[in-house]
Amino acid sequence: MIKKLLRLKNEKGTETIEFVILFPVMLFLIVGSIVYMLAVYSKMVVVDAAREGARAVAIEETENTQEVAENKVREVITGFGLSGDYLEPITVDSKEENGTLYVSVSVLYKQPSLFPGLPTLIGNSAWGDSFMLRSKAIFKKEKIAGTSEWLLFWKNLI
Repeated sequence: MIKKLLRLKNEKGTETIEFVILFPVMLFLIVGSIVYMLAVYSKMVVVDAAREGARAVAIEETENTQEVAENKVREVITGFGLSGDYLEPITVDSKEENGTLYVSVSVLYKQPSLFPGLPTLIGNSAWGDSFMLRSKAIFKKEKIAGTSEWLLFWKNLI
């Protein structure tokens, strides 16, 4: 009986067992935090890209609004270090309410995950290994004075 008690007091190797139990948990928490921070950063960039694309369309006087929005969104996405390869086609819409024209730009970005299957745990598609990040921005279409109106304005000033 005394030998059994003495054997229980021997704590040799307990640190190794504790390490083996806690290391995967700590690793999961650290890597999960990094993946979450990357997804939040990418979401902020996608929101900014949609806003900048809608703003570019709102102040531009061209008829090719789709091209203007795509160029501006791609410029913002790549400017912040994200890959333009994961950018889905951009949607540009316009509608008029009470005599005011509004333009909207929708952006969809597939942020790749560092670990396969992780987006499935968070609620994305079971067959994809990317986070779907969406953003939509709406701006009021600006009425910019033409060159003849500006020349008339400057003549009256002088």
